[in-house]
Amino acid sequence: MKKPWMLLVLSLICFFDASFAFSKQNSVITTVVERTPVPVIVNVSNQYWVETISICNNSSKSIPLNDIEFNFNYSIPMPSNIWGQPWAAWRVASQQGTKVALLGGAPYSLKPDPNCANPLTIQFNAAPDAPAPTGPFVFLAAGVTPPGDTGNLTTIMPAAPEAGLSTPQVTVKGMGQTLNQSVNWGTRWQLNNLAAGTYSIISSTVNNGTHSYQAAPIDVTISPQQTTEATVKYTVVPSKTTGNLTINMPSQPAAGLNNPKVTVTGMEQTYNQTVNWGTSWRLTDLAAGPYTVTASPVNNGTNSYQAAPINAEVKAEATTQVSVVYTQSQISSEYGNGTWVYDTTYDSNGRKTGSKPGLFAANINQYNNIAGAGHKITQIFSYGGDMEMFCKGSGGASSSTPCTASNMKAFYSPETTTAYFNAANETSNPVSMYPVLDGVVGGPYLTTFNNLTEAEASIYADNVASLYCADDNVSGVSFDLEPFDISKPGQAFFFAQIAKNFAGQHNGPDQPDPYHCVNAAHPQGRTFSVFTTAGHVNSALATIFNKYGNGFVIDSLYDLGPNAGGVANSLENYTKYVNAEVTKMMKNAQTYNVKYQFAVPASASVHEFETVNGQSSGVKQIDYLQAAMNAINDKNARQDPLFLGIDIWAWNQMMIWSGKTFTPALPSSAVLNYLASSL
Repeated sequence: MKKPWMLLVLSLICFFDASFAFSKQNSVITTVVERTPVPVIVNVSNQYWVETISICNNSSKSIPLNDIEFNFNYSIPMPSNIWGQPWAAWRVASQQGTKVALLGGAPYSLKPDPNCANPLTIQFNAAPDAPAPTGPFVFLAAGVTPPGDTGNLTTIMPAAPEAGLSTPQVTVKGMGQTLNQSVNWGTRWQLNNLAAGTYSIISSTVNNGTHSYQAAPIDVTISPQQTTEATVKYTVVPSKTTGNLTINMPSQPAAGLNNPKVTVTGMEQTYNQTVNWGTSWRLTDLAAGPYTVTASPVNNGTNSYQAAPINAEVKAEATTQVSVVYTQSQISSEYGNGTWVYDTTYDSNGRKTGSKPGLFAANINQYNNIAGAGHKITQIFSYGGDMEMFCKGSGGASSSTPCTASNMKAFYSPETTTAYFNAANETSNPVSMYPVLDGVVGGPYLTTFNNLTEAEASIYADNVASLYCADDNVSGVSFDLEPFDISKPGQAFFFAQIAKNFAGQHNGPDQPDPYHCVNAAHPQGRTFSVFTTAGHVNSALATIFNKYGNGFVIDSLYDLGPNAGGVANSLENYTKYVNAEVTKMMKNAQTYNVKYQFAVPASASVHEFETVNGQSSGVKQIDYLQAAMNAINDKNARQDPLFLGIDIWAWNQMMIWSGKTFTPALPSSAVLNYLASSL
């Protein structure tokens, strides 16, 4: 379940031809203390776990790079290892809150580059889902004449025209920059050192549930060495462009169900309300347009019920009515605590020697014997196999090779599933088995997985269902396809068909199930999960995972933050990261009605560990684990009806990644004793 890390080989460019944007100056470097802001264009991107800030000179003069400074906002700790082209010896001068100041210097100059063909780059390690650097970006250089082609902009936000309105979001676009800010009513937003030119100021529509207000975009011209003021003007949205929406809640389908939470999203607005059974919720003066109505799953401790999302079109000067329909979940995703097991065996030199199915079965049974009620391990994620394509440019095949059932392969070794299932079910603490099916999307064998058509992806999902549903010991499949991204067509089509197949609906309702995903051993079918982070939980995922009620997310609470693999998180940073991830997961789960589990580091991951190659991280594994458990408990996740339990990483004979050996490879006795009353 480790996240993939890519080895990045950095080449330092030592000489620059005259055709480059960087021209070498005289070998005598004059140090100038005072630095002056200069107009630049800034772009930010993240690829292969590297954040790149590109800086382009859009002025008419070359910028000396002897003594330079770059200021921006970054909401997580800035790493100290910074590189780029040309090498400018960047270092973190300060980070106060989110405000970062970098200092550097190089014996070159940055030539005028209006097309941004040869930017100055600043690079550092950052996870793809880490917050990106944001503006305002300010680039300062010593030894330049203060430019006459920058000015300032003051955006004035008036007092709120009505009580209860949300805070406006203001966007300033122009001269290659886009800047965003929440601007409170009755305040000002000051932007300095903007390149002279034309800008647009766009303010979001605001609403208080009764009336909507909108502001027309403002075009302004920034003049050199002057401050331009612009006042935002909000006006009520005319009634002819607003309508009403009434949401009807049915009578309670079973006794003891909690009242549903209903969320309405659309037209850049979100509304939430707990709606009693048998009543209605009326929203008035909504901006005309499309909305989505979602109602939370409910349960009474025996049965679970869910409602499909409803698409509603609000029309001007009209009332749209929709009715929520609850049905008993075809598959009630089982609440429980799980663990990953990897049965690979090694010799004393760390070389793989084979695999021993059920290697840790006795350990798990021993833990369950001491664990209290509600703290036992009831789910095991054994390694099932991987996915490999030999078509359409993947697996060495030609891009013209069509994808068929025979060349889109899924692999499964049932011996491990059987060993753990039998060992546990011979005790008073049985378990459910969820073999892991993994693959590197974009790697050699799944190069074009994201580009599969609906027909191709459905065939691939049929192969998986046929293979895994044939084993009655399998309660579901845990997919570790990384990077996971449901916005990619191939992934969306694949998981939509997995959900359909695992619910026994391959041929439709009340039709024969050719893969026997629904059978006597599993009358409600099988479940599926994906291993990812909260940032990938969205409406597209919810639509697929909730259609048959058989999908859920495992949210990783380890391998967090921007550090490279093998660099341990400090306990302070990890605590900050894990609290943010738990908060984000719970928020997104509530917004989209997605069921989820949390995964915690009970043994070494590549960012949370005690030692790597014998070198201590200075942090005990139990301290990382307790920080994660505290975050879960402090946020009251266990009271969330969408929360399905906690999974612990992991049981390994040796924990080896990228040639590095990490410890502990499996949970220690101290960790297990803690979990016995805390899991």
